[in-house]
Amino acid sequence: MSVLRDSQDAAGESFDLIAHDLPGLKGVTSYGTPVRLIAELRVFRGVQSGAAIPARSTVYDVMRPGRTRMDSGLVKDIVLALGADEAEAERWVDRCAQA
Repeated sequence: MSVLRDSQDAAGESFDLIAHDLPGLKGVTSYGTPVRLIAELRVFRGVQSGAAIPARSTVYDVMRPGRTRMDSGLVKDIVLALGADEAEAERWVDRCAQA
């Protein structure tokens, strides 16, 4: 997983825009649901259950404005946990790389 530094490219992508758009994927109203789904996804990939569970605050922090960096791997896991397919998740990773 890479942690990317904040910038803004010619297309106007930013971490604030990504943070704004993430909750709209499936109408996130609670951070507990994505945390549980991310843990299930990671366990399915072979991560030990204790290490698979992100802190609720970590998921919350990805979706708050004012980020100066963003973990693209966590963004991908959030997007996948909320029902996107692999191609869509990779587009979010690309957004992080462009920000």
